[in-house]
Amino acid sequence: MNFFETFFSLVRLFLSTKDEFLKQKLEKKTREFFHVAQSVDNKLAIKQIDDLNEFIEILLYLKASDLSPALLAQKNLLCLYAEILGSAPVEDLPEEKEVNYIEKPPNKTKNLKYKNLETEILQIFQDKPNGLFLREIISSLQSQCSRRTVQRHLNKLVAARALLKRGDKNFVKYIFHGHRVQDDHVGDK
Repeated sequence: MNFFETFFSLVRLFLSTKDEFLKQKLEKKTREFFHVAQSVDNKLAIKQIDDLNEFIEILLYLKASDLSPALLAQKNLLCLYAEILGSAPVEDLPEEKEVNYIEKPPNKTKNLKYKNLETEILQIFQDKPNGLFLREIISSLQSQCSRRTVQRHLNKLVAARALLKRGDKNFVKYIFHGHRVQDDHVGDK
């Protein structure tokens, strides 16, 4: 970026500024910048660039100017700032058209707390050939789970045909699929 591109971007910003008072302030700061930048004193030029950047931020905050000319002026000022400091080459910097890429989080696995819940449920049924009610299953589990979580895992086991579900809504008894049912009258309690 060179000085003249920066200066002309400030002129475009001046033309797009809506408020007369802010226009006068910008004109004053641009004149000071123009006079200081022609001198050899880099410290004063850097101070003027900082002042202009701060003023452009105020213009953007107050929405007193169009966004595009303000951002272009800021970009040119920062490039000139870098050029003065010697941290950027004088030739044009290549435009980067890199899109912000957000990495997807890795596939969520089951909650580790419930990872072995289904096998734990099946182990409970090994000693109970007549089956168990939901409250008996919950009390037999070593891991603390909500009733709803246990029901969800029981329904998965029923869908996988590892368990049978017998009874009505209020008195459901789950029976291991490998055992024979000895008492079909589940609701007789």
